[in-house]
Amino acid sequence: TTSVMLSTLRAGRIRNYAYRAIYQRRTPAQEATCLSVERACAESLRAAGALSGRGMLALVSGGADSVALLYALAAIRDAGEPLGRLEVLHFDHRRRGAAVAAKEEALVCAHAAALGVTAQVIRWPQERQSCSHAEARAWRYSHARRVALAQGVHHIATAHHLDDQVETVLLKMVRGVALPNVQAMQLRSSNGVVRPLLALRKRQLLAWLQAPQRRVCWCEDASNTRPDAGTRNAVRLRLVPLLEELCGGERALLARLDEA
Repeated sequence: TTSVMLSTLRAGRIRNYAYRAIYQRRTPAQEATCLSVERACAESLRAAGALSGRGMLALVSGGADSVALLYALAAIRDAGEPLGRLEVLHFDHRRRGAAVAAKEEALVCAHAAALGVTAQVIRWPQERQSCSHAEARAWRYSHARRVALAQGVHHIATAHHLDDQVETVLLKMVRGVALPNVQAMQLRSSNGVVRPLLALRKRQLLAWLQAPQRRVCWCEDASNTRPDAGTRNAVRLRLVPLLEELCGGERALLARLDEA
């Protein structure tokens, strides 16, 4: 229940690297002049040991988060950081219709080409029926590891950000995971996946993409605005705003999640 979650947040039982990394304890004024996305991304990659010159495979869906990830990684590469070879992988899950899938694929490939990056597309097998989110995630990571190995790159980058982190922790609580076992996403996982945007807010990524010197476009998934389209959506659109209100604002909620 909401009361149990709130008491848990107040007890400070959730540990999370990302909240302590770059974003923690900033005032609103400091947040307004925070590190640029590419610099914050580079610092996270450095902390994860991923600026090793061994290459990066970016998983890019065409949404704002992954497009920001791609442009940040390209900026890091162009600044001379030891990122190594940058590659893009896009997945078509065949869930939202051929027209939408074609638009997303074309957008990802166009962005990749503009940045001098090779893009590869993998499609969900037509003979297979639809699957759960967990099965789709396992399918993506399995193919990502295979492509990374074939392309000779060591790291796989995803676009998870701080808002995703909050949702993930709360979602596990909603689903009844025992509190000692509620763990947040890590900056770097044992399977070679890195999450360089994990210390940044969604709104920071949007502002960065929309900056006059950038004006980058992306695809919007209309289902993301529907609270009835899955539990994660309900957590993001209903539960998070309620907890922010009860905790005294979004910064207060983040602080309680970060307490040890």
